[in-house]
Amino acid sequence: MKSIIKSLFLALSLPLLLYSCQPETKTENIENKTEITEKTISLNDFAESFGGVWIPKAYLNAITKHKSAYLSHQDIPYISELKIHKNNLNKDTLSVLSGINNHEGYDFKVWKTKQSDKPEYANSLLEWEDDYEFIFSYNTADTSISIIVKNKNDSLVERTDYVRILNQEYAYNSNESAYDYLSRKFVLNGKYQILDATKKDLGIAEFEANTGEISGFKYTYYTLAADFIGGPVYPSDYIILRPALNIYSDQQFLSMIHQNDTIFLYETIDIVTDTSYNVALGKINFYLIDKN
Repeated sequence: MKSIIKSLFLALSLPLLLYSCQPETKTENIENKTEITEKTISLNDFAESFGGVWIPKAYLNAITKHKSAYLSHQDIPYISELKIHKNNLNKDTLSVLSGINNHEGYDFKVWKTKQSDKPEYANSLLEWEDDYEFIFSYNTADTSISIIVKNKNDSLVERTDYVRILNQEYAYNSNESAYDYLSRKFVLNGKYQILDATKKDLGIAEFEANTGEISGFKYTYYTLAADFIGGPVYPSDYIILRPALNIYSDQQFLSMIHQNDTIFLYETIDIVTDTSYNVALGKINFYLIDKN
């Protein structure tokens, strides 16, 4: 039964490095009153200067504040992530790897037109949406990217600003979502004393957010759920523990309940009736006491 929920969250992880992770202003749905005029750059220069992994500023603000992927997931927009790398530039077109709601893989293309004198690129964003115009814009002054949505009346519908959090290398080599990395960094990162269900002391383990590696514990890899689309879940963060990165047979999928300096890792129970499907907490498997 649990595989229905678990399959929505599990993702392979490759090592990640932090590029920049400073909170920014929240995504706004109103048009900026002040426009910064600047010259355009070539697509090649854009791929060089803007290469990296980008996520919405609003989400970075949220997870920085809440220290919870679950409490932050409402700030994930439709176009959830941007991966930009010069190796994805083919002549006059750049392929941007992306995601929809941090749930589905997606990519689109951007290109420079001779007619444009603005810092923006023509694009193939959501081509099936005939009622909207999607503008892919950039700002070289502060190295920022925005996706602006307008309706047929040229009125602003939505604006999402993105911030770069990982460098160009991982935009090309990593298959992991940036949200998985951010969840590890802000929710569970560093040294914890581990007790088992009987409160037997299992020693100090260290959780490395960049790589997902654990030292000092029988599980050597972890990540946190960042995709909460597709079914009911207990309203908490979730951790996935594996014996190794690609070993799934003995993995644990546990709900995380925070109380002061301790994280309680619970099993979850599926409660299914003829008319409903819910999730409740089961027994405690581990206690994680913060030693940072």
